[in-house]
Amino acid sequence: MSLAKKQIMERMMALCVVAIVAALGYIAYWGHQWYVNQAINRNVSNMYENLSRPPSDIYTATTTSVTDSEETVYIHEEEDTETELERLLRLEREGRELFAALLEQNEDFLGMLIIEGLGMQLPFVQGNTNDTYLGTDFNGKSARHGTIFLNADNNRLLTDRNNVLFGHYMNDGSMFTPLMQYRRDMINTVKKAPTVVIDSLTGRTTWLVFAAYITDPMWGYIEPSNNEIDFEHLLEEINSRSIFHTNVEVTSKDKILTLSTCAYEFEDARLAVHARLLRPGEEIPEVTVEKNPKPKPWDVPNQLNFSEIPANNSAVMKHPKTMKTYYYHVSGEGIEWYVGNTSKVQGIYNCFSNTKLLKTGVLSVAYDPGVRRTWMAAQGITANPGIYMYISGNPSGPFRAAASVPVTTSGKNVRWPLLTMNGDTMWLVYTSDELDGRVLYRQKLSNGAADGAPEMLYISETGSELKAIGMYLIDGRTMLVWQEKGQGFGMWLGQDKKRMTVLDDYDRITLYSEPSNGKIPMLREKNGSLSASEFDISWLGEKTAAVTPEPKPDDTPDDTASGTSIDG
Repeated sequence: MSLAKKQIMERMMALCVVAIVAALGYIAYWGHQWYVNQAINRNVSNMYENLSRPPSDIYTATTTSVTDSEETVYIHEEEDTETELERLLRLEREGRELFAALLEQNEDFLGMLIIEGLGMQLPFVQGNTNDTYLGTDFNGKSARHGTIFLNADNNRLLTDRNNVLFGHYMNDGSMFTPLMQYRRDMINTVKKAPTVVIDSLTGRTTWLVFAAYITDPMWGYIEPSNNEIDFEHLLEEINSRSIFHTNVEVTSKDKILTLSTCAYEFEDARLAVHARLLRPGEEIPEVTVEKNPKPKPWDVPNQLNFSEIPANNSAVMKHPKTMKTYYYHVSGEGIEWYVGNTSKVQGIYNCFSNTKLLKTGVLSVAYDPGVRRTWMAAQGITANPGIYMYISGNPSGPFRAAASVPVTTSGKNVRWPLLTMNGDTMWLVYTSDELDGRVLYRQKLSNGAADGAPEMLYISETGSELKAIGMYLIDGRTMLVWQEKGQGFGMWLGQDKKRMTVLDDYDRITLYSEPSNGKIPMLREKNGSLSASEFDISWLGEKTAAVTPEPKPDDTPDDTASGTSIDG
């Protein structure tokens, strides 16, 4: 063998050795992770099985309703003078004594999830955020398997209408992986595992499995849904999406448990399994199950260019929590929405089909972090003028009617709504028909309704119709961006004015996020096509980040001066 061939063979052998060592290392790493996870869960299960729950934790209950603020919550209450809250807190105190050893090991421990038909008995916790236990085991150490955890938005006492547990899908079959059987072998799995047991600090409860499906994580199935109307919409969606139907009846007066894990049918896919809380005095029924012949299709992401999306009658919003961009469009069937970044759209769905909203054509959308709700303002048609407000617990809807603010200003119709959050305040900026549409107003909103009197914001200097497209607080001053019919676009910050001549060639621009690093993300429309870009506002100075203070008391309009700003 020649020297050259010998050297090649030696290098190939070396590469093979390196590959084998890497593969063995990978297998050893995951084997160790699996072993540690199994050991932790086995230890917790052994500790749990050695406990003896006192009989007082098993109670006979009746269904009652308790009004808290504006919400009516249906609860299970003992037949004595003890209130529901007192009972739950008492049971939690007793539960903390019962589970003292497990709480000493992890103070975030809430209970055990048990699905006997799938061989699942796992502890669950609740972290400060939904990221806390994604990669942290029950002992608080970094681990790929993580820990089963309750949605951070849920009440730890499991009193919400929709109580959500998250867990990883692992190739080694652990954690929430067995839930996939509800999808792959639905009929047999529901029959052998029809119930989920939750043994928590407040007692042992049984839940009846009634639905499962593959979904996109963004449509709202993980929201607590404590508003009865939102919960009804959630149940309707679950029923339409589920791949099977059972004889388990679910109404808006029930509570449900949602188990969510990763799926791989498409990018960011999720498997959701839902179960309903066993009602007081109800026996566990013999479950019947049949395949849903026509479930609502998966929310499979499409890759669409903005140029492929209808540009008219639309709104766009960058969600401050998910940091994803939502694009809404009025179609013949309702409101379609898309979600993605500023260059691609990842999905398109029908948001809802509210017949009132079908008659509107102009939209604006904004997220209010104070109430964790997405608001939509829509312009009514000539026969039903005004601006109408809609609200949803999720940016993908469904939206429900909330208020009508305002219908008129100074006896004139209003149109071109713009919703915007300035600090902690939600504002509605709109055009009034007075002076041929040359006047912009702003209205402070509270829970979707007008809060105080509207303020005149700006009067056109050119005599052209105005449409507000952005309002922000910059260093405590209000910045307004507007479009004038036939005149292009303009803006001011205090006395600093600039006509955006670079944008005059576009039919419309939409600003949809707070300024950052001297730029505002925007969509530009030309001849019905959309493109994503950024608008440079660095000319305003180095400090262009949005700030949170509310407008100062002296931030009031000069009603007598044309073309002046509220900042003077």
